[in-house]
This record gives sequence, C-alpha cells and structure tokens, in this order.
Amino acid sequence: MPEQRTDFIFDTIGEGFGFAGSVVLLGLYLLLLFRIVTIAERQRSVFSRCYAYGVASVFFFHIAINLGMTIGLAPVIGIPLPLISYGGTSLLTFSVMLFILIRLMLTARWCFVNFFIFL
Repeated sequence: MPEQRTDFIFDTIGEGFGFAGSVVLLGLYLLLLFRIVTIAERQRSVFSRCYAYGVASVFFFHIAINLGMTIGLAPVIGIPLPLISYGGTSLLTFSVMLFILIRLMLTARWCFVNFFIFL
C-alpha cells in the first residue's frame, strides 16, 4: 500500500477489522446513500431535489472510485473516501454538503418532525 492513512484507508480498515469491519463500513455508506435519496424524494422544490441527488451522486462516485482504487480495478487518482480519509479539505467539503442538505430538509416541512425522521 502506498499510503495507508490517506487514500487507502479502506485497506487499513479491512486489515484492522477484517471482513466484518469492511461490510459494516459499506453498510453504513449504503444507509447514508439511502437516506440522502429518501430526503431527495421528500423535497418539494426542484432545486432541493436536484441538490440532494447531486450530493448522493458525489458520495456514490467517491465511494465507488475509492473502493475500485483499493481493490485494483481503477487507477490510483487520489479520490478520498468520504468522511474517513485523511485530509481537512475533503472532510470540510463533505460536511458542508451534508449540512446544506440537512438545512434544505428542515426548511421543506416542519423542522422538528423532519429532523427526527432523518435520525
């Protein structure tokens, strides 16, 4: 592995926690993508819906390309694993995308009901 703590963090997680840890991590990412698509379907405005689908697609492609790089199916191009890989800019960007999505979700309907449905 070239860099264990940066772009190849999935290898390190798989080595440390085994197959079960890798499956749990992929399951959490799948759950996050499912929730983002669910939020997109509940939006009333076209902008909020397109933004939510855009966030879901960015997360999906980053996860797919990073896993392809670590398995060896894709060339190493430096795509970080969302919310886990080393790097402040990546974490800040993904966090801001999720915060804006949560804000759009809260303004769509009554705030507290939607927030607890999100959790």
